[in-house]
Amino acid sequence: MAVNPELEFKLKSLATYDGMRLDEYSFVYMENYKGEQQEYKLDVIAPLEKSEAPRPVVIFVHGGGFTQPCDKRQAYIPMFAHHLTKAGYVGISPDYPIFDDPEQRAAYAGADRGAARAAEAVHMAYLYIQQNADALHLDTDRIALFGGSAGGMTGFYMLEHYSDKIRMFGNCWGAPRGYMPDVTKFPPTLSIHGTADQAVPYELEAPIQAAFEAAGVDHELLTLEGAPHTPLMHLDDFIPTVLAWLEKTMK
Repeated sequence: MAVNPELEFKLKSLATYDGMRLDEYSFVYMENYKGEQQEYKLDVIAPLEKSEAPRPVVIFVHGGGFTQPCDKRQAYIPMFAHHLTKAGYVGISPDYPIFDDPEQRAAYAGADRGAARAAEAVHMAYLYIQQNADALHLDTDRIALFGGSAGGMTGFYMLEHYSDKIRMFGNCWGAPRGYMPDVTKFPPTLSIHGTADQAVPYELEAPIQAAFEAAGVDHELLTLEGAPHTPLMHLDDFIPTVLAWLEKTMK
């Protein structure tokens, strides 16, 4: 059985959310890959300090190869959230349908192998945010979408197939593979990728960056020399660029 590269980032303790407010909400019932109706939840990760004005939102879609075990509380989610909440953003981390193992994913009839169902769930999370913005004190005119690995691939599918109003897309080491999405209507996009990524090869960035250029999409590829998949040891290197892009696109 193939090893899930996100395993080492499994959350060890909720103490990693210290200094932030963590609330969990059920946002949709969907059919899972066993054909059963399943409840899916999202985390709202907010600053402890209250704000008079509704806060801008960053939806962060976790990775994990669309297989178990992966969930909305992978260890790098609170790591990102600490930086986002300090800058005044609210993080939204939704779960989505995943396969039991790589063999089930490989046998699945859908050619996307998981991104379509994940994107449907994230779209439903987006609608939940819109419908509950007042209660959650969120600014639904300022929503960014980020995704790591499979979450990035989910973001590509969602932005291509849904009309959600997203200010910015942050594609974190999740370049599409096996197909080229239509990016003509994509928002400004920041891509982050390590040159030593063995799970999602860095070389996959070249065609998608060329597609952004041809479509006139405001884009940047932040290359992390020698960095592997999910390069959290380089977090301090790329967080300033992430915050600068959010500042630029979420005004």
